[in-house]
Amino acid sequence: MSNSKKKHLLVAAFILLLVTPIAGKSEDATQNPVIGSCEGCPATTDTKVLKGTLDVISFKASMLQLATGTGAKVITFSDDTILIGTETFSSIASDSDLEIEYLNEDGVLLAVSITVASKAPILESNQINAKTLSKLISANTTPFTLIDARTDQSYSQAHIPGAVSIYNGVFAKNIDKLPANKQQLIVYYCDGTA
Repeated sequence: MSNSKKKHLLVAAFILLLVTPIAGKSEDATQNPVIGSCEGCPATTDTKVLKGTLDVISFKASMLQLATGTGAKVITFSDDTILIGTETFSSIASDSDLEIEYLNEDGVLLAVSITVASKAPILESNQINAKTLSKLISANTTPFTLIDARTDQSYSQAHIPGAVSIYNGVFAKNIDKLPANKQQLIVYYCDGTA
């Protein structure tokens, strides 16, 4: 049996294992989920990108199921797949947000790279002190945006390097300065008079 046929059988078996849990999640039984590979899909050499949330991963089969806005996609991966934002496949947690660059080879989606989006840490309080902020900046492991909510004059006199000036009094006019990623941590600071 050729390697291509073995891969197709492995994908089919994996899909059969996943279909029942997926169908159980659907509120509309007439709506079928979208599954990653199909017999009639044309093979392409161009990479494409999928974004979604990790449903399940099988290390033995080297496959994962990604929940997207249009359904579920099954993607294979290998030792050649480039990991960004993590070092190993086993460290990718369920419900992680993933961006997968893939190739479609005879209807089988093969991951070229997998980027794991880092989630902003959950703070126990809506306020942090200067020491905690200093640790956050020096660790440089969590992407965040630092907003200086003081007046433009105070900002021009002195500010924390990398801070974006959005004076609290004109905040609505400066929303475009906020990060596009709504999951990213935002830290505001002021001088107590804003």
